[in-house]
Parts: sequence; structure tokens; C-alpha cells
Amino acid sequence: MYFCKKYCDMNEDTKILKMPLGIQSFEEIRNGSYIYVDKTDYVWKIANGKKFNFLGRPRRFGKSLFADTLKCYFEGRYDLFENLKIMDLEQTLEHQWVKRDVFKFDFSGPQNADQLANKLNNQLVKYEDIYGRTPSAKTPGDRLQELILRAYAKTGQQVAVIVDEYDAPLQNTLFNDDEYEKTAEIYRNFFPTLKENGLYLKCLFLTGVTKFTSLSLFSTLNTVSILGYLPDYASALGLSKQEIIDNFQPQLHEMAVKMNQTEEEVIAKMKDMYDGYHFSEDTTQEVYNPFSVINALSDKNISNYWGSLGCQ
Repeated sequence: MYFCKKYCDMNEDTKILKMPLGIQSFEEIRNGSYIYVDKTDYVWKIANGKKFNFLGRPRRFGKSLFADTLKCYFEGRYDLFENLKIMDLEQTLEHQWVKRDVFKFDFSGPQNADQLANKLNNQLVKYEDIYGRTPSAKTPGDRLQELILRAYAKTGQQVAVIVDEYDAPLQNTLFNDDEYEKTAEIYRNFFPTLKENGLYLKCLFLTGVTKFTSLSLFSTLNTVSILGYLPDYASALGLSKQEIIDNFQPQLHEMAVKMNQTEEEVIAKMKDMYDGYHFSEDTTQEVYNPFSVINALSDKNISNYWGSLGCQ
């Protein structure tokens, strides 16, 4: 979860925006008077960088919101990005913001291969209701290919494909060999389509917790950029100390008052509990767990929020 300022529908007396607990929709955050920490410079770099990308982070680190923000960028939702960093990049580099068709898939939830197949089918049907379907396209990979080709034929623009929590079904079947193999077979059918149709693809963006080398997915897509450990993306997800101070100052002040401490003392306690994440060799780039920080500031209390939800 990530949050930055948009001053709309605010209480004019307090000037305090709402805390976006549990919200993973970029549109809802931007239109609903929620705090949003501006990470759109990273969105721009990924959208206009290499074709195949994987950004891995632990649970509850804001991956789904980031993926949704990228989706909105590709869809040309200019109104949602007003006054954010990405607008300066577009204007400074004289980049033409191109609207593209986006196919976004959410792999979270399924506990076995059948559940994954059903969820993937439902998401494909949603897009086929828009673009149409060729009866001969039976497998998920063939159906995705049809969607990509139809979208490209319609607009002449390369499309974007986003797969959020790509590894969740693999994690959930990891200790059941039969289910894991059946789940992996769905992946082996679905993902090679993206490489085979790379000419029509602007960007593939995957989020997840870890890279499953045994699946051969990353060898199939042998040009995937593993962004998670690159210094340039170390702070793409998570909150720095300065971002907490800059974006949550009213909440930080209220928490300090309740705890009868200074704001700096509260920050120090949050550092002990929620900091310590380093995602590159540059150890100066420390990030706090955003889920825990937002909950602590909302409750005005230091607690083990992340662990209490089984997110170890």
C-alpha cells in the first residue's frame, strides 16, 4: 500500500487526508481523498523500460497497488496522475503518452490447480466479452494470444500484460507434488504465449514474492528483468523515513501526542519494529514495511501488524 497527497474533498478545517487501509485501487485512492506516497517515477521507468519485468517483494508491501497504478498509466488515465512525478517525466522528455489495451490478471487466492484454472478462465472471459473469442482457442495460452492479436489489430498499439501475485498458486501448492505439477502445467501453457507474441507486447509486468526457478518460467521468458534487487528499484515499494515524515506528518504528530513522546522518538520505535528491509547492495536505502506503518499510524500504536496476519 502506497500513498501520496491529492487535495480533493478534504475537510478544510483539518487538511488531513484519509488513511488508505486495505485499498489496492489507484483510482479509488486518487479520487477518494486518501493519502498516496508518490511512486509514479518508478511506474514510468518500468512502463518505458524493458519488455519483461518481475518485481518481487514480501507480502503486504504494496505490490497490488503498484500493479494497478501501472495499469492506469497504460490506459492513459491522465486525470489520476495530476501533480505526480510521472507528469514531469512525460513533459520533460517530450514523451507521448500512449493509451494502450491492458490485460491484468490476479493470481492471488487459488489453493489448487482447479481453482487457478477457474479464476484464470473467468478473467479471460471478462476480456473476451470485450474483444471476442475464436472457438478454436481452447487453452488459456491460445485465448491470451487471441486477445493480444485482436487488441493490436484494433488499435495498432502494443499491449500491456500485468500479472499480480503470479506465484501465489505455486506457493499454495508447494508441498503437494501432484497439485504443484498440475498448477505448473497451467503456467507452462499460459506464459510462453507472451514471448511468442512479443512483437505485439509493450510490457509484461509480474509481481510476486519469489522467483520460482524450478518452473522454467524465467528461462522461457529469458529476458525478464529481475527488478527487485536493483539499486534503481530498491525503494519502489515500501516507505522511507523521509516519506513517512513528508506524507503522514499529521498522523505522526497525533501518535506522538497519544504516546507522550516526540515525533522523532515515535519514528525511532517504528524503525525498530518496521524497518530493516534492504533490497539491494546499497544498504543506505532502508525501507519500512508500509502495511505496518499505516496501521500503526491509524491506531496510534506500535504493534506487530504484519506478523499477526500470518505474513511471515
